[in-house]
Parts: sequence; structure tokens; C-alpha cells
Amino acid sequence: MESLPAGERPKGRLTVGHVDGTQSITQRRLHLRRLADPPEDGWTVLSNARCLGEGVDVPAVDAIVLTAPKESPVDVVQVVGRAVRRNPAGSGIATILLPVLLPDDPADMTSDLAGNMTRWATLLQTLRALRAHDSALAADLDLQRARTGAGAAELPPRLLVRLPDGYASEQLLRHLTVRVLEETTPDWMVGYGALRDFHADHGHTRVPTGHLRQGVRLDRWVFRQRADHKAGRLAQDRVDHLNALGFHWEPREGIWARGLTYARRFHAEHVHLHVPHGHVLDGFDLYTWLWQQRAARRGGTLPAGRVADLDALGIDWSIRASHHDGYAAARRFHADHGHLDVPFGHTVNAIDLYRWLSGPSAPSGSAPWKHWAFTGPSARPPGSATSQRPPPTTSVKAIYTPARATTAPG
Repeated sequence: MESLPAGERPKGRLTVGHVDGTQSITQRRLHLRRLADPPEDGWTVLSNARCLGEGVDVPAVDAIVLTAPKESPVDVVQVVGRAVRRNPAGSGIATILLPVLLPDDPADMTSDLAGNMTRWATLLQTLRALRAHDSALAADLDLQRARTGAGAAELPPRLLVRLPDGYASEQLLRHLTVRVLEETTPDWMVGYGALRDFHADHGHTRVPTGHLRQGVRLDRWVFRQRADHKAGRLAQDRVDHLNALGFHWEPREGIWARGLTYARRFHAEHVHLHVPHGHVLDGFDLYTWLWQQRAARRGGTLPAGRVADLDALGIDWSIRASHHDGYAAARRFHADHGHLDVPFGHTVNAIDLYRWLSGPSAPSGSAPWKHWAFTGPSARPPGSATSQRPPPTTSVKAIYTPARATTAPG
């Protein structure tokens, strides 16, 4: 008290007490009564804080100071629990002071934070105990941890950091914030933060393969959440977090609905379902999806209702992946040359385009999957001596079989 400037000294009488294991029960109770009700409406300081362990209830405690690291998490939880206990006759606000011995040179603090944070052990232990007592603080810490990947994290408002002059640089405070959040929250929140950011951008949680966000391989993270949930290993609070984003726990149903929507959109625009290789709509690979539906039908695993939905769009079930590859090669050749007069042996994208255009796709010799619409002039198919070329602005449908070729205005 004498070391404080006069203007900073607390008002009222100061009562000081000490409790240890050598005292009688009467002595201990006397000190605890003075702590609960300071004499002359003043204030009381009592040491050692271990006296506030299990079985001791003093709601009037306004503040606790932890001046040395504690090795026992139970001790920390018990001491902190006394501070957060509500006092019916008090202000309802308790303060926990955690002194940290900083290096003499502020420049050394960065390396101190990058290490094992030995100097900050008391702070970290106490924050972990606080989040166990206070679900609101735990939610605040988790929320800020989720924002670390985006570089926008801050300590919750109830956590105040007072650094000496020369130490409180913006860079140092950011570094301290990130390390404290890393040490007091689960790593799961980093992935959740990345997913929440993805949801904010796209309005859904259907993460494409290989997607990297905020340093997180997000598609793999999402896969682990589904696997953990299916195995019963995902905590309910995490399930609630994901449900708040409309997370798809069984994505196959959602994928089918998306695929059918995009198939209908493609059909409405092109009047067929001959989707070229690599055709993507809003990040959805429609070519691959249709190939999967055809494979499922051949294997007898595609439900009859889904078969009927695709039949209504005129899907050709006989098409295989190689047919789409050939179609993509034909489109590429046509875009480069303006025709399909492919020379013998010519390859595009490793496809022998001459042979692909000439070969049958079924025992009957017909090639219904080689019916395409091109914008611009038509060209004679391989092996044909002549071609009928309509005006350059006319859209034509070129129909090829191994035996003949015709063109008809579209």
C-alpha cells in the first residue's frame, strides 16, 4: 500500500490475512469471515489462495491473483471457480489477475511466444479452467479461433492484456492473440472457420475435391466430419455448429438432386444430354455425374425412379466415357478448323479422331451418340467425297455412321 501513489490507493480499511495448514479451524474461519465481509466496509486480502479449494464457499470474492504456475489442473479449476461464483450482495463481476514475467528486451518476446510459452503457463491453465466453467467464454474463444485463418481473430472482450510501454506493438499483440487461441481451443475450429468462410462465399457446404482454404484441405476435413459423425465420435456441439451451416451429412442424396437439376438445365439449353468431357456448372462436374449414373444403371444399382427421371431427358444409356472423350476431341477439332473433314490417322487429345468418327458404337452399326449440333458450316465426314454446306450462320446437325453421311438443317 505504501508503495502506491496516494491517488491509486483503495479507499477504506485494508485487512490482511493468511491461511495455512497449521492453523486451527477457528482461525481459518475468522479469516474467511473477514474475506466475505471486510471490517469497516473496507477490503480484505487473503493468502494463500489454496485456502479456497474444495469445500470452501466464499461468493464475496471479487478477485483472485495467481502469481505462480500451478501444476495441478484441479487446483486451477477450484480456485477459478471461486472467482466466478456469483455474489448476491456484490457487483456480480470478478477479476482474475495473471502476472506474466516478460523478457527484458521486447524483441525477445516474439521468440518466447513461438516456443513452448513457459512464461504463459499460468495464463493458459487459467483460461482452460475458465472455459470449462463458462460456456459463453468457450464459445467466444472458439469463434475467434475460427477466424484465425482469415487473419481477423481477436481475444474475447473479457480478456484484457496490459503490456508495458515498448511491448504493445500491433504485430506482437496479433502474435500473442493467435498463440493464446491455439493453446486454449481445439484445432477443429480452424477447419470449421474455413468451412464457414466457404459457406459465406457459396451459400452451401458442398466443397469440391482439392479445395484449399485458409491453409486447410477443406474437402478432406469435411470427409472426416462425416466419418466421425457416422462412427459416433463427433461431439454434439460440433454437430450443432455444422448443422447451423446446413451441412449435408449424407451428401449422396444432395448430389443426385444437384446433378438432376444441372442435367435439366443442360437439356433445356442443348435439347440433348451429350455433355462434353469436363463440362462444369457452378463447380459441379456434370459429365462425371452422368457417367456415374450410366455405370450405376449397368450395375443395377440405380433406382427405377432415377432411371425414369433421366429417361425423360432422353439420356442415351449406351454412351461410355470414351464416347465423351471422342466428342470432346471432335469439338476441339471443329473449333480449330471450322469443319470435321478429319484426315486419316489424325489424333486430338490422344484420340484417333478419324477412327472414332468412322467406327460404330453398337452391333447394329448405328452411332446415335454421334449426333451433335455445331454452330457454323458443316463438313463432309471422313471418307465422304462431297458435303452439303449450308450458309455459315446456319446451325446444322451432322449425323455420322460408318456407311453414310448426311446433313440436315437444324
